[in-house]
Amino acid sequence: MIFLLLTSFRPIPALALDNFTTDQKINYVFDENGAADITNQITLTNKLALVFAKEYILTIPGTIGGNIAATDQSGNILKSIKRQNGQTSIIVQFADPSIGKDAVNTFQIGYHLDNVIVTKGKTRELELPQAPTSDSTTIALKIPQTFGHLAYSSLKPTSIVNTASDQEIEFRENNSNAKILLAFGDNQLFDFHLTYFLTNPNNKTITEEIAIPPSGNGQKVVYKTIDPPPLNVTADADNNWLAEYNLTPFQKITVNVIGQVKITGDNDKSSPPSTEVYTQATHYWPTGNSLIAQLAPTLTTPKAIYDYVVSTLNYDYNRLNNAGRRTADQSLENKDSALCTDFTDLFVTLARANHIPAREIEGFAYSNNTKIKPVNANADILHAWPQFYDSATSTWKSIDPTWEKTTNGIDYFTDLDLNHFAFVIHGVSDIYPPPPGSYRNDNGDRSVDVNFATTEIIPDILPLKLESNVLSNPNLIALTNIVITASPGKWQKQIPLLPPKGHLNLTTPSIPFPEIVLPQSKSITYSLTSDQSGVPQTIEVVNRDHYFYLTSLIAIAIILLTGLGIIITKSK
Repeated sequence: MIFLLLTSFRPIPALALDNFTTDQKINYVFDENGAADITNQITLTNKLALVFAKEYILTIPGTIGGNIAATDQSGNILKSIKRQNGQTSIIVQFADPSIGKDAVNTFQIGYHLDNVIVTKGKTRELELPQAPTSDSTTIALKIPQTFGHLAYSSLKPTSIVNTASDQEIEFRENNSNAKILLAFGDNQLFDFHLTYFLTNPNNKTITEEIAIPPSGNGQKVVYKTIDPPPLNVTADADNNWLAEYNLTPFQKITVNVIGQVKITGDNDKSSPPSTEVYTQATHYWPTGNSLIAQLAPTLTTPKAIYDYVVSTLNYDYNRLNNAGRRTADQSLENKDSALCTDFTDLFVTLARANHIPAREIEGFAYSNNTKIKPVNANADILHAWPQFYDSATSTWKSIDPTWEKTTNGIDYFTDLDLNHFAFVIHGVSDIYPPPPGSYRNDNGDRSVDVNFATTEIIPDILPLKLESNVLSNPNLIALTNIVITASPGKWQKQIPLLPPKGHLNLTTPSIPFPEIVLPQSKSITYSLTSDQSGVPQTIEVVNRDHYFYLTSLIAIAIILLTGLGIIITKSK
């Protein structure tokens, strides 16, 4: 009986981590090639008196080569390494385990990984695997300064410390298994070639508008060519840039638009949009639908709507090649068969139903893994994501509920990465203008080609043209904050934006009589400045009004003098 009693109180090795409190700190030290030396510092604290840790297994995604080590206070504790199913399991065995409630085992496991940070164009991207389950986890990163600043983080860092050579970034998590995606770099560059196949099936001339990618809201577009040149390029209420072409009866033309976009992710400040316009119901955003009306009051903030959309809809990869668009209520009725347009339209509809201005972006989003960041590689309409107006920052904020869902938890609400390139903005309308890729030919040829660029295009800025009261931008970039002043007089006009190859009519300054007939009014001197020009531009234009009034005044004077002479002659 005594033997059995003593045996029953003998400590037994634990079979699971549930018997321990687990704290760990994972240190990543990266080199210039994106490889990392990683050290897991782990502390196991016994919860029970009769339990001790005999072994510990750390499983890491991917196959690890050499440089694996495991030690504690007694020395080497590495038992074995298993590599199978695309994973590496490191098994450690404690030579002197701590026994008893609140007893502690402290040890560390170190290993090396190549290509942890992946270069994507002008940025470097780091996706950290989910940390092993623990009660408390600290992740510390040491990143070379040469990688550029932290442009995107799916999880807000606890601290960032910059030294001369490194960025030291730390995350502290409690009971969190969130993946962490980080991007480093000042900007992203894409070269693009867009093709528009235009046809006039009518027996009369028509004017066709095509949308070309605009600058603004975190991206800057520079064009190399727009061929053939458009009649004009204008900006609509959503800042879509619309290039105009005349097509004669039954004419077919192909427009090639080639350029480069620089994506910085910096949202532009803007005045509050019209709530009436940006919360109105449309066909795809039926805010008055009974299903939407019942659901909307339970989701009153953008984050609540976003979380609901992510948790409710499931992405259907089988629909990629048959991507018919649905209304938001239809998306709710088909929750397990959603595409990016379903995620986007449902968010926009619920936001508008709560009087939160919202709109849709259609464009290109770079994906190196179409399973976790799905796009349709066989079609030209690649991706859609929503924006809502954030009154706290006075900006339109881009989010991506589709990719948060398909990446299993990477946060695309707090911030958006530098790989989203906007083609068109749908706010006033839910369908117009059609994006690049919608103008196809009979052969079904691809019409959207976007690739990483290595060299940034720095365009020469040509002076504005002012002829016959028409102000023209001859450049292949937009000019912003144009200020025009005229002398004589105090006339001034401000133009927020003039798109590339765009023009507009100016109302000439009015000079009062009699100043209009004085010699200094025979011409008007315009001074033009813009954000891009730097140096004021001076244009002198003949003042036709001066000569009209002067001629009229001389004619009137001649008539009066002639009449007066006749009267005097008759009197004599």
